[in-house]
Amino acid sequence: MIFQILRALLREIILHKTLIAIGFAIVSFAVLAAGFFWPKQYEVKGVLYADEQNIIKPLLQSQAAVTSVDRAQAARDLLQTRRMAEIIAKRSGLVGPDDSPAILERTARLLQATLGVEGFSPSGSAVTYVRISYTNPSKDTAFKVVSAAVDAFIRETSESKQRESRNAYQFISSQVKTYKQQLANAEDRLKVFNADNRDGNEQTVATSISMLQSEIQKLKLDIDDARIRKASTESQLSRESQYLTKRFSTDVYRDKLREAQSKLDSMLLTYTPTHPDVVNLKHQIEDFRQAMEESETSRRDDRSSAGNINPLYEQLRKTLSTVTLELESKQKRLTATQQLLDQEYDRSRRIAGRKAEQADLTRDYDVTKKMYESLLESKERARISMTLDVEGQGVTYRIQEAPLYPSVPKGLRFLHFALAGPFLGLLVPIGALVAYIQLDPRIRYQSVLEGLSVPVLAVVPHMNTPFAKRMLRSDMILLSLFMTGAMIVYAIICFGRWSGWFG
Repeated sequence: MIFQILRALLREIILHKTLIAIGFAIVSFAVLAAGFFWPKQYEVKGVLYADEQNIIKPLLQSQAAVTSVDRAQAARDLLQTRRMAEIIAKRSGLVGPDDSPAILERTARLLQATLGVEGFSPSGSAVTYVRISYTNPSKDTAFKVVSAAVDAFIRETSESKQRESRNAYQFISSQVKTYKQQLANAEDRLKVFNADNRDGNEQTVATSISMLQSEIQKLKLDIDDARIRKASTESQLSRESQYLTKRFSTDVYRDKLREAQSKLDSMLLTYTPTHPDVVNLKHQIEDFRQAMEESETSRRDDRSSAGNINPLYEQLRKTLSTVTLELESKQKRLTATQQLLDQEYDRSRRIAGRKAEQADLTRDYDVTKKMYESLLESKERARISMTLDVEGQGVTYRIQEAPLYPSVPKGLRFLHFALAGPFLGLLVPIGALVAYIQLDPRIRYQSVLEGLSVPVLAVVPHMNTPFAKRMLRSDMILLSLFMTGAMIVYAIICFGRWSGWFG
């Protein structure tokens, strides 16, 4: 079947050789003409490198933060803004100083839609390169637009980083001033609280209360002892007479001493030597012995016993007066100590009541101080970061590949049309013949009849006479000359185009 189609195609080519030659010339020159009028698009690219590896970074890595941004997204967001589009349009000459705002707006919108920005990394790591591209029919326009975009982006990026660092520093500085004032206020409140509350702390109050309680217990024991001594003295004083009548005082003291000693021996069997009654009785024995000694010294001045004063009575009366004075003094001291204890209890309650307020003031002071110190560190880091951005020591963009003036248009060029012209000149007529053969309803092949169950008696081949062969030969020569001449003209036109003859 394929061989039959090829034979039929060859026969049709021979029959329509003139049309094929004319079609070849027409299609070739038509494609060449399309190449003349095909719009040219010139693309200019510029590559920027985000340089953040400098000598400052390892030295201040933990002290200052260099302002960082997403390379491609930052470049895209920046260059596609209305303000940047207007700057690029003015600097590249797309818009003149006398053009209307409408033209400026239309040109800026067109730049926003056509200016290409993409980020990439040759090593596949973080994006460190930014490519800016622009396509335009004019070489000069494309070059000027990309050059203006690269310059504007580098300048605006540097200014934006400096502005961001400066704003961060100013904000943190204002916060430092605010917290400094808050810290001063908190410190003043704490000072006023401590000045108004001089009750001390809980430990001091607890120590004072413990001492006062011990003193009160001791005073109570002393008062009980004084009361016992007073009662005993009063009892002895009630049994004594103020004047001596029958016996000498020495005998009386001796008898009383004997009785007291006997009583002491009996009491020691029941009580300890430190018992108040035992102690009191010992004092009385000592008093009796002293009285006996005084009585012996005054015995030579003996007088009538009916008019002498009893010395034991006088001694007991003095002892009673002393014990009574001591008892009253200790009772007053107990009352004063109890009042001090009550005052300490009141002070303890005041301290407990103000403890929460003091804790709140102290906590506010500590938190404010901590925040203030943290903000001071942040302020210093922000200052260093701002200095780095101002000095260009942070993330900076440098031109990796400068925009080059385009010499070759992008996409299909005249060379492509010149090469495709002859090829399409042959392909289109032959393709038309193939379509003609496939669509022609006439029966050309024996297999078609056999497929229709029509018996085929014989196949008569085409016969070429000598005259027909001479005519075919002469026609082929003429058509060859025609096509050769057409190709010569075609080549001259192409050469003239490349040489600039046709502008």
